[in-house]
Amino acid sequence: MQNGEVIIDESGAVLKNWAIKLEWMPESFRQFYDKIYQDLNAMARQAINAFRWRQNVSGNHQPFSFVSFQWSSDASDWAPMPSDTRTSVWVLKGFDISASGLTQLVEIFGSGKIEPFAHELIREARSLLLSAPRSALLIAIASLETGLKAYLNDLIPNSDVLLNRMQSPPILTLIQEVIPELCKIRQRPSEYFPFNKENKDYLKKWVRQRNDVAHGKNVRLDSEKLDGFIMFSADFLYLLDYHMGCAWAREFLVTDHFKIG
Repeated sequence: MQNGEVIIDESGAVLKNWAIKLEWMPESFRQFYDKIYQDLNAMARQAINAFRWRQNVSGNHQPFSFVSFQWSSDASDWAPMPSDTRTSVWVLKGFDISASGLTQLVEIFGSGKIEPFAHELIREARSLLLSAPRSALLIAIASLETGLKAYLNDLIPNSDVLLNRMQSPPILTLIQEVIPELCKIRQRPSEYFPFNKENKDYLKKWVRQRNDVAHGKNVRLDSEKLDGFIMFSADFLYLLDYHMGCAWAREFLVTDHFKIG
């Protein structure tokens, strides 16, 4: 019963046009549901993708979005499959045009600073989160690599001349080994370098998925979890800004991965 109305009668029939919650179903059915849904989804996407490739059809990376998932015992009367409902809400933040906000604008312009390219990349990754999640992941990792190169150049001025001409060490090698050692030599703060085990394992998981995508594996990405990684990456970039002298950057560390005292 839901909102005073019977959804499933005594015979087990579901009221027409109603779908029951997937969480009400036994575990065996949920596993069956996941398998059927993924198989049908993959088959439909492969067919549409092959067709538009053959005809050079224009369109978004994602050929279609979810419309419905229904079942029937006679191919005549169709009923909605049990389902879960998930909602994502993004809170947008506008410009602060108060006196203090305009003062910040004057200060940043007066210092000659512009938004670092790494931050541009992470914004681009977020804009692709729903329409092209694999591209979003590739760009998010690229933003970390770009941010780390900028930080290394801050630690060792003009090192970008060398970094731009050679293959960079893996991200985790930079974070866990190279940067802590350089911070010690340069007597610079090294808060969060190296990463603790939790952050290291978290980043390693996403780097591995990036590598799978880059090597041509058909990786399925959960947009909600990927959004969490993009937030992690944005936080990390602000952490680098903080270590490069932007004291104000600490107020934008919003995830539980990075908190400065």
